[in-house]
Amino acid sequence: LHDIGKEKGYDLEPSTQKLEAKLVKHFGDQIAITSSITGQGMILYSSSIDVEEVVRKQQVGKTHADTQLKTIAFKLREAVFNAEN
Repeated sequence: LHDIGKEKGYDLEPSTQKLEAKLVKHFGDQIAITSSITGQGMILYSSSIDVEEVVRKQQVGKTHADTQLKTIAFKLREAVFNAEN
């Protein structure tokens, strides 16, 4: 299928790769792109920031999001419990 699509002139490059190429073309060495520590997606950041700082901030953000999710789940559980009584 890939070869057939190529023959017909279809653009087969995934959209994330297209976006990354456009960003790099526009911003050049002002930006950096690296894989996320969660394994999902990529992180786009200023090249003036150290990659270790970016990873640390992503970890802090992930921890904060996990805490928020647990808090919301607890409040939802409590609301359901109170509604039953």
